[in-house]
Amino acid sequence: MLTPMQVFVGVDGGAADARAAALADGASPGDRNDYVDEDAVEAVRGPLEDAVAPYLVVQVQDREQFGSVATSSIDALLGIVYALLGLAVVISILGIINTLALSIIERRQEIGMLRAVGMQRRDIRRMVRLESVQISIFGAVVGALLGLGLGWALLTVLADEGIGTIVVPWTLIGTMLLGAAIVGILAAAWPARRAAQTPPLAAIADE
Repeated sequence: MLTPMQVFVGVDGGAADARAAALADGASPGDRNDYVDEDAVEAVRGPLEDAVAPYLVVQVQDREQFGSVATSSIDALLGIVYALLGLAVVISILGIINTLALSIIERRQEIGMLRAVGMQRRDIRRMVRLESVQISIFGAVVGALLGLGLGWALLTVLADEGIGTIVVPWTLIGTMLLGAAIVGILAAAWPARRAAQTPPLAAIADE
């Protein structure tokens, strides 16, 4: 598959001198408005577009256009990642429900004894919800730690490419942990209800 080649529109000699002077005065290299001659850029664009017109895989772009294309590619990749994350959340909910349901079946006598000694149904539901929240938060914490470790390893590998700054999204991580707690509560709804409806005497009599 052919990938379009980008031809970047630069500046002519006069604009380059202005750029050098601006940098000498302490301007930031990224602040191109101080030294780029927009008229010169537009003057160069036309001949370049005519020159590359026969080549279907060649595109003429300035910095803003190239940045827009790169941003759209990253946004598309993030969209795929978020879709996979949503699928993982659905799978985790089903896993928690299955785990709690099996746990309630195995602890039927225990739940019956708790009911027999005076524990109310709301207490049983609260107990199951807390177990579910613990499972979901534990999984979220382990996942966050693994993600941070893999991210650090990736940046270490790409250090020679100029990517060396590690930015930890603490707000996003906190939001994910809060979301994990909410997912745990939602996943525990049916198992908690089933546990609360366990007949005490019948459960104790089971072997």
